[in-house]
Formats: sequence, structure tokens, C-alpha cells
Amino acid sequence: MNPLVFLPVMLLLVGCKVSDQAGGHRLSREEAILAAELFIRDNGYTESSVSPEAILANEGLERYSDREKKLAFRHNTLQPNAVGAKLTGDVWTVGFAYTDSLREKYPASGRPTGRAVRFDAEGNNMQVMHKDLFLDILE
Repeated sequence: MNPLVFLPVMLLLVGCKVSDQAGGHRLSREEAILAAELFIRDNGYTESSVSPEAILANEGLERYSDREKKLAFRHNTLQPNAVGAKLTGDVWTVGFAYTDSLREKYPASGRPTGRAVRFDAEGNNMQVMHKDLFLDILE
């Protein structure tokens, strides 16, 4: 094969393969919010019950390693509906307000606070951040 034809064809094939691997579906804002809402529900942060078979995601700093203690600590700490979402670069941050019981336990600083679920633009590597989030930065 002529090298002048071979090289462009090879570059095209390699480029297609790389773009197939790196170019997953980027979530829309609505998809990111839905994914985060399902994540906090399935990991025990809302008032919903968690399936006994569910594998729980760990936070960056986890207070308990025991599953039942972890679920008891998380239970009903966050409202089930996201209050906002922001895409910064390739990272989604979706915020959730604390429940009333948790707000009474930890009075706010005058700004609405909660927790954030962060993940990449394709919806991978979801994690609840251990620090409070000022929710107004997402609006």
C-alpha cells in the first residue's frame, strides 16, 4: 500500500478508536440531577429504605465501616430532590439540602447549606462529598 494513503487511513482509524473510548455520553443537567437523586436514595441519605443487596458507596471520609451504623448515620439527612446542579469542566456538582432534623442539630451560617454529589460528565465515579456545600453557588 502507498505510504501516502496508508498513513492517513491509520490516523483516521486510531482517531476513531480513541474517540470511541473517550467520548462517552455527557449527561445533560436533567440527567445529572436524576442520577444524583437516585444515588443518594440508593445509598441511604433520604428517608427511603435501602435494599439489603445494595452496595453502598463510601464517602471521602467515612465515620463508620459497619453497614448498619453507616446507614443509620446517613438515614434521612438529605432532602430527596436536588436543589441545583453545576457543570465545571468535566465534573458535575449536584446539591441537596439537609432535612429539617439535621438543620436543627447544626444551625446554618445564614446561607443554605447541604451536601454535594460529585461525578464526571459521563456520570461515573459518584461520591457524596464530606464537607458542607453552600447551596446558593449552584443556582
